[in-house]
Amino acid sequence: MVYDRIPKPPDVPEGWDVRFAQPEDEDGILRVLSEAFPRWPKLEGFVPSIEHLRWKMASHKRVERFHMVVTSPEGIVGTRLLWAFEAQVGDNVYLVREAVDGAVKPAFQRNYAMSALRMFGREALDLNFDMHLGYGSDAPGMRKMRKYRVPESESTHYQRSLDVLVCDLESASRRLDGAEGYEIRPVEVFDERVDDLWSRARSHFLFGVVRSSTYLNWRYADPRAGDYQILAAQEGKQWLGYLVLRASEKTGYIVDLLALPNRMDAVESLLSAALDRFRAVGQRNVECWSETHSVYRWALDNAGFRQPRRSIGLTFRPLSFPAQDAAFLGDPTASILFTAGDTDLV
Repeated sequence: MVYDRIPKPPDVPEGWDVRFAQPEDEDGILRVLSEAFPRWPKLEGFVPSIEHLRWKMASHKRVERFHMVVTSPEGIVGTRLLWAFEAQVGDNVYLVREAVDGAVKPAFQRNYAMSALRMFGREALDLNFDMHLGYGSDAPGMRKMRKYRVPESESTHYQRSLDVLVCDLESASRRLDGAEGYEIRPVEVFDERVDDLWSRARSHFLFGVVRSSTYLNWRYADPRAGDYQILAAQEGKQWLGYLVLRASEKTGYIVDLLALPNRMDAVESLLSAALDRFRAVGQRNVECWSETHSVYRWALDNAGFRQPRRSIGLTFRPLSFPAQDAAFLGDPTASILFTAGDTDLV
């Protein structure tokens, strides 16, 4: 088995254990995250932390039994949480997993707990999900963990890079012409109109998280998720596109954007409306993730998103299907849809 050929990290101390989390572990998991990240979760408004945790652990029914904890004689001292979502890969739809929050209580660090969490249950995870999505980083801790990955000679990986573009609102020009034949309106929930939009837009992307109303309502419309605002470009009874935005203390974020690629006018109107909302609350900078060859890159450039602040590396590892079916992911010009909202980073 390939798993037998992965270098193993040192063992955790005697009396410690790594296992999949149980429903009764949520208070212990919350204590780990609160101690490791004093401001966890970073949410505007009043959302009890335990409710945000319950929301985060419920991205997909399949993933609920694969969250992990490390225990010591003192109780739960570490955790690693996962998300799962359906994604279009070429002509098929697969279940993709990604790791989100992972932490060890400060007093119990340097005991190889995080290494153990990263190694635990790999075979079961790979058998229950169709693809693994990871993030590239040059952080020292991540460089150390690379030796515990599945060897690339044993498993095919495809890598992509996204630019984190920034718009300076003080210098960005305002769009003077308004929407013609459609309107930009705020919405509270996603309904069948976004399902219809996805059905019309999906053929333009070789890869993309399935933008179903069920997924989007969990991700953005559930108040436990955070303070997101949703704008829709509506023409008659149909949506031409939508945009999700979020304002933090210092930076605004274009969290998600989907529109018909042949309606760049709607994309520009959505971006203009979002920037006006950021200006109204005193934001100075707005970030948006984008690939160099994104179908929306021209509209983003016109709106003022011209300067890459940094880059985000994505690594895709096919598990249940032939790797060549996802070979297009290695082509930087292949059209994919991936936004900051497809992670838990905003």
